[in-house]
Amino acid sequence: MRKLKKWAKYAPENYLHKYHLIDAERLRVLGNLNMARMVYDKAIEGASNNDYIHEEALAYELAGKFYLEQKSEDLSEFYFKSAYNAYREWGAEAKLRNLEQTYPKYVSGIQRREGLLSENSLLDATTSMLHGSVLDITTVLKAASTISGEIVLPRLLRKLMDIVIENAGAQYGFLLLEREGGLFIEAQSHKDKQEALILHHIPVENCGLLAESVIKYVKRTGENVVINDATNDLRYEKDPFILTAKPKSILSLPVFNQGKLIGILYLSNDLTSGAFTQERIDLLTLLSGQIAVSIDNAILYDQMEQKVNDRTAELAVEKLKSDELLYNILPLETAEELKQSGKTKPRKFESVTVMFTDFQGFTTLSEKLSPDELVSEVDACFGAFDEITGKFGIEKIKTIGDAYMCAGGLPIPNSTHAVDVVNAALEIQQWMKRHSQERELRQLPVFRIRIGLHTGPVVSGVVGSKKFAFDIWGDTVNTASRMESSCEADKINISGETYALIKDRFRCTYRGKIPAKNKGEIDMYFVEGPNNSRIVS
Repeated sequence: MRKLKKWAKYAPENYLHKYHLIDAERLRVLGNLNMARMVYDKAIEGASNNDYIHEEALAYELAGKFYLEQKSEDLSEFYFKSAYNAYREWGAEAKLRNLEQTYPKYVSGIQRREGLLSENSLLDATTSMLHGSVLDITTVLKAASTISGEIVLPRLLRKLMDIVIENAGAQYGFLLLEREGGLFIEAQSHKDKQEALILHHIPVENCGLLAESVIKYVKRTGENVVINDATNDLRYEKDPFILTAKPKSILSLPVFNQGKLIGILYLSNDLTSGAFTQERIDLLTLLSGQIAVSIDNAILYDQMEQKVNDRTAELAVEKLKSDELLYNILPLETAEELKQSGKTKPRKFESVTVMFTDFQGFTTLSEKLSPDELVSEVDACFGAFDEITGKFGIEKIKTIGDAYMCAGGLPIPNSTHAVDVVNAALEIQQWMKRHSQERELRQLPVFRIRIGLHTGPVVSGVVGSKKFAFDIWGDTVNTASRMESSCEADKINISGETYALIKDRFRCTYRGKIPAKNKGEIDMYFVEGPNNSRIVS
């Protein structure tokens, strides 16, 4: 095969058709039927163009066997008769007898006399009279190859209708396909239009585009309908469309694939009576097998494409959900780094402001609530905290029981983190005040919040292999926790380091040096509110 391909490259006139024929057989064995059809036709065309009549005959014969395996009776008959004619021209008498014995059903109509076909038999399935001229094998093959070479349904329907209108003597035509037990118009073509129109599942019933009684007959019987003068045909003269549009010639034929009706071709000529001659009908019948197979394959491909598109859309939705989940767990920049490289690098931040909150007497109060009430109340508070911290660009780190931890100034460093966190703390304080008042009116237990802030350096990173967690470490975190535990209910307690950064923006009360566990004495301040900066002693 490799040698033949090389020879075909350098001497295509002698070897390319041979390569195509062997390749077609290979594709047939592998089950690549659509590609095999096209390559058989390439082999035939190449052998014919370069006068290799014996190899042209062999290619026709093998193609006939191929279509016989696919149960495409019309096409197999066409190729076997073409093979018979080619062997006759070559003078292969023994091969002619072999074909007559092996495939009598397909070649019995050809008469042989002393190795030659009689003159009366020259016009057989390989030729057809179109507009008074002989349609040769190449034209038929070109039409079949064009139809078989297209797998995308809209493009196939356009090419198919253009070929049919061109060769059938029709002014216009429709292709109807069966869907869920009904017939729908899928394509329309007109000889004066440059390209066929693709219609989207127009029901035949009451469409006003064609003679419905003709379509119903073809669907019911599976037989062709040929009308030479529609307005004077007693069978269909009462059809509403025929009465109104007054067409002259109508041709409608079923399209079967493996014994199943998949569609109907409907052609009309409003100018000429008897426009659809037997030769034209034979041509369409000859091509109908290839039409049926190509439509069926294109529909399967279209369904597969739709499934792929649907699955792609589903995957996009799932990816969006997973991304949103990841962004809920990790900062955006950290999540993107993790998605791209599968890991994240620890980072050190020289200055961030860490905030801790908790509820005073949480354990005692939680005993007064049912599990559902407890979880609902904590969720309501932390949900509000999430909204507020998100508003100021503060990164939520985690919650531990009734404690809420967040930090400003990471993962993207900024110079406003202390002010941002204090503003967020004040909004949380105000939200808790309003929320507590509402609960008191309903005589429900009330949580009283303590908030602590400290500013300093931290290290951040992602830990865990099964459940990722973004966290920060360092003495700043421990000190911020001490600010919260040293705070009073409903107050915001900040360290001297944080006070130094926000003193010009907020009113603060100096508390003095307060002992903190394992930290010694620390300068602490209560934040009273925004506006003029001054220390209340």
